[in-house]
Amino acid sequence: MAVTNHSSSHDDDTGNTETLDAMIDKSAREFHGLFEALCNFIELEYSTETPLLKIAGKSVFDRQTKTLGSSIILGESGNGQLAASFIRQIYEEKVWLKYLTTVPANLVNKLLKSMALYDAMRGLRAFVEFADLKETIRFGFPLSFLLQGESSLKVAKKDLGELARELGWPKGNKVLPSTDWIAKEVDDYKTYRYLFSASSRAVHFSVGEIFRNSWFDDDIPLHLGDIRRTHQYVFALDCLIRMIIETYETAYAIFELPLYSAVSEESVMETIGRFGKIGRIPMVIPEEFNLRENQRR
Repeated sequence: MAVTNHSSSHDDDTGNTETLDAMIDKSAREFHGLFEALCNFIELEYSTETPLLKIAGKSVFDRQTKTLGSSIILGESGNGQLAASFIRQIYEEKVWLKYLTTVPANLVNKLLKSMALYDAMRGLRAFVEFADLKETIRFGFPLSFLLQGESSLKVAKKDLGELARELGWPKGNKVLPSTDWIAKEVDDYKTYRYLFSASSRAVHFSVGEIFRNSWFDDDIPLHLGDIRRTHQYVFALDCLIRMIIETYETAYAIFELPLYSAVSEESVMETIGRFGKIGRIPMVIPEEFNLRENQRR
């Protein structure tokens, strides 16, 4: 379900003019309501027989819907730029979920179980190494459980090593393949390169990000920060919406549900159509590079 971009127009059918941030915020609210209805429609009974891929599909779609809702709340509080930190998380979930649908059915349950165990036991080991053994025991982890955890971690690594060979993962020291490899496997590498560049400044130390938020001419602040904060919010919402649309498609495919089970096709396409008219939001703006109006053409 691709979003078709049109040239950005900030005039609605009545001739009223809306700012770009108002338009994208309005669209995000529409999509949030839509995603909530679509996610709630997926029925899942948790039992030992439930395929783990279905649990992952429902969980990822639900988490991403809540992430979009949280981003809107950040915008309401004047801190919408912080939503940019969600881009990488949503992207990785999107491509990994899609990749999991390509894993043979007889392996996907074992893969998810091994990944979950490996993740949990690594977290436990990290806590033991940080707090020390006595402190960990004091927090309610019996010694026998901690020793079993180490054994479980070894089993998980062994199982993932076997799966890596069966699934043709790249050889190396990493237990799990990198996100760029996963992106290539699901034919999304171009988006990966763009969004990882776009999101790295939001989740890592970035001198560029520090100086982009406020420029100075001698001792006079130019206050570019307000412009960038608004733009980062708009950019984040644009990215999140596009990625969650793809997650919705993947989740519904996992559950073998028609895309328009919960809502009408007309309402979905109208929402996407209004969003498409806004146009793609770039991750950078001319103001960051001190380009004046007469230098932009």
